[in-house]
Amino acid sequence: KAPNVVYKGRLNNRRWIAVKKFTKLAWPDPKQFAEEAWGVGKLRHRRLANLIGYCCDGDERLLVAEYMPTD
Repeated sequence: KAPNVVYKGRLNNRRWIAVKKFTKLAWPDPKQFAEEAWGVGKLRHRRLANLIGYCCDGDERLLVAEYMPTD
């Protein structure tokens, strides 16, 4: 199983984000991935990074969340 990768990025409004990329093997069913992402996106807590959006197109499985520094 290939590891998931997380990228740090910045939106046009200069807001920092984290983009987590999953392998298609981790989420072979795009409908299931979209449903799970939608459910996670509804969660809110001060210790959780809020989900901004997701991408499930072709082989791509991405979650886009607010960047949360670890230090």
